[in-house]
This record gives sequence, C-alpha cells and structure tokens, in this order.
Amino acid sequence: MYGFNEAWAITNSGFTEQARDGAKRLGIKFWDREILIEQMAKVNAAQTVNVITQDDVAEVAIAPATAFTKHEDDLFKCARCGKPVTHKVKEYCLSDRKRFNGRIYCFDHQR
Repeated sequence: MYGFNEAWAITNSGFTEQARDGAKRLGIKFWDREILIEQMAKVNAAQTVNVITQDDVAEVAIAPATAFTKHEDDLFKCARCGKPVTHKVKEYCLSDRKRFNGRIYCFDHQR
C-alpha cells in the first residue's frame, strides 16, 4: 500500500506469542527487549575505544605491585562514558553477558 520494502515492530519489553506468530506470517521483522539490548551494545561497542576484559584483568593482576599507580577499581570504566565503576558494578555487568555483551557500564548506562 505504501511501497515499503520491510515492516518492523520494535519494543523495549516483549511480544506475545500471538504477535510473534502474526509477525512471522506477515513477514514482519521484530526486535524485542533482548534484541534491542544486543543491538544497542553493538553500537556502544563500536564507539568504545578501551575496554578491559576479564582476560586483561588476569594479566594486570599478575603484574608487579609497583606497576600500579591507581586503585584497582579505577581500572574499570563505563564502556559508554568512561566513568569509573566499582568492583561490584563490574562483576554485575560481566555476570550478565547476554544483556551487556561482555562490557562494563556505569549505573546510568545499564538501562
């Protein structure tokens, strides 16, 4: 009717089974909360310059103590804004890899 090539339905929550079935029948692409979070994480990751992973932390942990000039928590920064985060925030983000795509985000950017 409008000459569009694709139809999309996007939500920040979820779709009912009826909506999913209808979308499949009609060829509508849909993003629910999980896909939206994944795609946003990809965009954020593309803008991220320096992210410390768990592997990097293991390497830092075995470095000589004289190499540290900052407190351990200062090593972990938000992937989006660069704001330092606490060890608890780092652990929380890394524990939910599906939601945060293996990245660390401050409280403001976890939403």
